[in-house]
Amino acid sequence: MLERFPLVDEIVTNTVDSLLQAKGYRKSSSNPDFRVTYLLVVEDRQVWTRNQRRVREFREGSFILDFIDPATEKIIWSGAEEDLVEEERTPRQRRQVVERGLQRILERVPASGEAH
Repeated sequence: MLERFPLVDEIVTNTVDSLLQAKGYRKSSSNPDFRVTYLLVVEDRQVWTRNQRRVREFREGSFILDFIDPATEKIIWSGAEEDLVEEERTPRQRRQVVERGLQRILERVPASGEAH
């Protein structure tokens, strides 16, 4: 199920910009090397627990970050993270989960000078 979460666009934009700048990338609207897009997918899941002999229900979220070549529109790099989506989280806790997930994804992106 695809969901729209309040403020996710702002969190993603700010966090991605900040983390990529720390790796030596510079934002350019006139001639970018790549465009960054994301997808947040939340699924309801069930797991049968053998010891307790019951079904456990939970929500799992997948966060996918793609780098797109603007000339070809093809994905040139992609990363993903998964986490349980807990309804009880406060907005601050949800922001922290998204930021941590983005940090884990972007750790795998080479620094600007290493990307070629």
